[in-house]
Amino acid sequence: MIFSTLEHILTHITYIKSYLLFDRFNCNYNSFNNFIS
Repeated sequence: MIFSTLEHILTHITYIKSYLLFDRFNCNYNSFNNFIS
């Protein structure tokens, strides 16, 4: 049970990290588009 909880937390951390990374990439991409146009 402790192991599955740990796995659950790790999964959430990974998901949040990738989401934040994607969000940051999205912001950069939008500003890049604005810069071009």
